[in-house]
Amino acid sequence: MLSIPHPIPMELFVGLFVKLKIKLSPGNHALCQAAKKVQVKKILCFWAHREKGMSQAVLLNVPIQEVRAVKIHLRITILILVSLLFCTGCSIVEEPAFRFGLSMERSKSRMEKKSVMVEGRTLCYLEREGVGDVMVFLHGFGANKDNWLRFARYIPESYRVIAVDLPGHGESSLDFPGAYDVFSMERRLASAVDKLGLTRFHLAGNSMGGLVSLVYSQNRPEQILSLGLFDSAGVLTSVKSDFFKALDQGRNPLIVSTRKEYDDLLALCFEEEPFLPWPARNVLARRHMERNEHNRKMWKDLFSDTDDTPVRKELPKLTPPVLVIWGDRDRVLDVSGAMVFKTMIPDATLKIIENCGHVPMVEKPEETALIYMAFMRGLHGNGQSSGHVSP
Repeated sequence: MLSIPHPIPMELFVGLFVKLKIKLSPGNHALCQAAKKVQVKKILCFWAHREKGMSQAVLLNVPIQEVRAVKIHLRITILILVSLLFCTGCSIVEEPAFRFGLSMERSKSRMEKKSVMVEGRTLCYLEREGVGDVMVFLHGFGANKDNWLRFARYIPESYRVIAVDLPGHGESSLDFPGAYDVFSMERRLASAVDKLGLTRFHLAGNSMGGLVSLVYSQNRPEQILSLGLFDSAGVLTSVKSDFFKALDQGRNPLIVSTRKEYDDLLALCFEEEPFLPWPARNVLARRHMERNEHNRKMWKDLFSDTDDTPVRKELPKLTPPVLVIWGDRDRVLDVSGAMVFKTMIPDATLKIIENCGHVPMVEKPEETALIYMAFMRGLHGNGQSSGHVSP
């Protein structure tokens, strides 16, 4: 028989079935009756000593026979729940558990989910209020706004932090009208920025988000206090990364159709994979697989043209202060790309993070944030930062 640690209420596990919206089968009469008895008659102390449980049941006018029956059924319930918790592919438990864990992560970073309407569709973002400068962060292809959660914890609380789900990503709508090319992404971001009333802000992006940030800065330089490029897309080099070698072989590692491909994607993006507690890995793999066709469409819209000449031509014209951050072990976009940005952007600051892959704000959030904030302090010292929140 399954033994439950003394301090844990047995009915807590039945409550989890309700909380997690697990439907007990109507055919399973014993479990249904157990859940009903616990909820309706509120037998609260079955986890302590037998005598204590019985005495409290008497006070609640619950027959002792029912108490014994409920305790047996609860043990069965607990056994089933624990089995569910540790079995693979149990989405009925994993999804709500993942959502709960994610909400705790967001709360710890003091980030609140919000949204605006853009082109009749929902564009979601996370926001942490602040009285200082505004910082807007953009994720990479197939990723989402939560990539910035732990990074944001190392940003001083005076800053207002906004992490966006770009169109077709995360919790933003997947059915924006038209294409998902970089210019459409940039246009929709500009619409969201306008609705948020932001007039001057720091903009930074990782990978695809870096490319969108570049285009935004080129088109609307008057709004940008600074530009951060974190392992940014936009330029090609003579050094072919593992990712581009895979593309040459007809495979796109960023588009996942199996669990193994998701595991391979994590290995590709990180030098040292961040710990993913149960059930995050299962849930994220499932979500990537479910968006396989959608991601194929976005990729085709975004990168059907691989000519980087238009981007290179505009780099010398960038006027905001630029910080380039790159992981030296990036297997998606080789670190040689960092030198292209450094060479072609006037007065760009370059920082290479050792033993780090393609997503530095996830793999090494503290180190990445400290580099970013050192850059911010330099801007304040040079009088290049607004020092107040945009209206």
